[in-house]
Amino acid sequence: MASKKDYQARMAHALLCESQIKTFQNTSLEGSDSSSLDFFQKSPADWMAVINAYKEAFAIYADFNKELHAKALWRTLHDFFQTFDLFTSDFGIHLLLSVRESYQWLIDASPEIRQQLDQGLRRAIQTKLFAHEMDFWLLLNTRDFMRNLAETENERRSLDQEQCQTLILGAQLSFHCGNWPNAESWLRRAAQISKDRLGNDTEAGHLLQMISTIAGIRDQSRQNHSPEPSNIVQSLEGILQRSLQQQYAQRFLPSVDELVAEYAEKTDKFAKLIQDKRFTIHSDLIDERVLRYNGLLSRLPSQIQDNNGNMRGMIGNREQLIIQVIIEIVESITLLFQSWQAEGYLNEQSINNTLYGLNPNYSWDIYRVGIARYIQGDFISAIHVMIPQFENILRHVIRNNGIPTKKLHKSKPGEQLINDLINPQNTEVQQILGLGLYEVIYWYFVSSDSIFGYRHKMAHGWMDSASCNAELAAMTLWATMRVCACSSSTSI
Repeated sequence: MASKKDYQARMAHALLCESQIKTFQNTSLEGSDSSSLDFFQKSPADWMAVINAYKEAFAIYADFNKELHAKALWRTLHDFFQTFDLFTSDFGIHLLLSVRESYQWLIDASPEIRQQLDQGLRRAIQTKLFAHEMDFWLLLNTRDFMRNLAETENERRSLDQEQCQTLILGAQLSFHCGNWPNAESWLRRAAQISKDRLGNDTEAGHLLQMISTIAGIRDQSRQNHSPEPSNIVQSLEGILQRSLQQQYAQRFLPSVDELVAEYAEKTDKFAKLIQDKRFTIHSDLIDERVLRYNGLLSRLPSQIQDNNGNMRGMIGNREQLIIQVIIEIVESITLLFQSWQAEGYLNEQSINNTLYGLNPNYSWDIYRVGIARYIQGDFISAIHVMIPQFENILRHVIRNNGIPTKKLHKSKPGEQLINDLINPQNTEVQQILGLGLYEVIYWYFVSSDSIFGYRHKMAHGWMDSASCNAELAAMTLWATMRVCACSSSTSI
C-alpha cells in the first residue's frame, strides 16, 4: 500500500497531467471554430506530451481506484478524439491507445467505455492513410489492442483475419522498400495467426513458402545476382486473389439469367421489383459470410482513392461484401431493365405511370425529361437530370413521413442535403427506408469513402462520360421507385 506522502505526490502529478491536457486543448482551440482544433500549430513533441499525460493520469487513477476521476478524464479524451480528422488520425489512435495499460480497470469501472474505444479505433483506422512501414506498425498494434477489447470469439476471429491481411500488405510494402527482414517477419506472423488462430493450414503454407522464396532471392542478391522482386509481389497478390475468388464464387443474389426468367412470368414487373427484398443489403447474411471464411477473406484493408487521387479511407471485410452485394444489384437491375425495354414493357409511359402512381403529389416534370433521355440511350443527360431529382424526391418522401427536412446554416434556414438525410446517425430516415435500402443508397450515392458515391461525385463535377452509363441510370430509376414506395407504416 502506498504511503500517504506517495499518494499525495502521485495524485498531484495526475492533476498536473490534467492541467497540461487542458492547456493543450485550450491553446489548440484559439483562433478556430469550436468544432475543430488547429492541429497544425502543435509539434509532434507537443502531441506526444499530451498523450503521455493522459497515459500517466489514467495509470495513477487505476492504481488508487479513482473511478470518478478516471471517468471524467475519459470524457475529456473521448470529446477530444471527436475533433480528429483524416490528417491527424495518427494522433487520434495514439490518444485512444493511451489507456492500453489501464483499460481493463477502466472498463470494469465503466463498461460502456469498451464500445466507445472499439468504435473510436475503428473510425480512426478507416481514415488513416497507410504509406509507410510505421503506419502499418501502428495499425498492427491497434488491432492487437482491439482483440483484447473483443468480447466474443467471433469478434476475435474477424480481427485475426484483418490482422493477417494487414501483415501481408505491410510485407509487400517492406519488400518494395528493401526491408526484406521485416517482410519475412510479418509474413511469418501472418502464417502463425492463420495456422494457430484461424486453423487455415493452407494459407499458412503459402505464406511460409513466400518466406522461403524471399530468403532465396536475398541470398542471390548477396551473391550479386539480379533479384526478381516483382515475382515476390505477384505471389503475395496471388495469395490474396485466391481468397477473393473464393469469396466471390458465391453470389448473394440469384444469377441474372435466373432473375430474368423469374420476372418474365410476372405481369406487373415494376410492382414486384419494388417489393423484392432481395435487392437490398441484408446485414445478417453479410455478417454470416464474414464469419464463414477461414484465413484471408479478401484483399483488405485496402484504400479508396477519389477521382483526383486523394485517399478516402479504408475498406474492411464487411464493407467489401457490401460492395459485392451492390455490384450484384447493379448488374441485375440493369439487365432486367434492358430485357424489359427490349420486350416493350419498359418505356416512357410505363415508367411515368409507375412513378406517378407511387407518388402522385410530386411534380415529375423535370424527372420525365431524364426518363426520356434514358429511353433514348442518352445516359449523360439522363443521369444529370435524375440524380439531383432523386435527392429532392428523397426529401419529399421523408417530409411526407413526418420528418423535418429543414436545417439552419449560419443562422439561415435551408434544406437538408442528402448526406444529412442518409447519415449513419439519422435513425429516423433508416426506419422509413428500411436499413437494407438505406445502406444501398448510402454506399451507391452518398458516401465519399465509397467506390461508388455517384451523387457526391456529381455534386463536385467529378463524373466522367464512362461513369454516365446504363447501370447508373437504371440504379437511379430503381432507387427512385423504391424510395417513393416507402411510407411511415411500411418500409421495404
